Amino acid sequence: MIKRIVKMSFQPDKVEDFKAIFKTNWKLIAGFKGCSHVELLQDKLQNNVFFTYSI
Repeated sequence: MIKRIVKMSFQPDKVEDFKAIFKTNWKLIAGFKGCSHVELLQDKLQNNVFFTYSI
């Protein structure tokens, strides 16, 4: 099993765009062969920083 964490930073004015794109595509991401979990996390101190956690 591989656990992967990806850190992403966005321009503050693009955060809502990213969240909308992720929301419409997370099922596609989760559907990749071997993927059993996908989670989007947002930094509490810097709201333009996100992490994806996948297994």
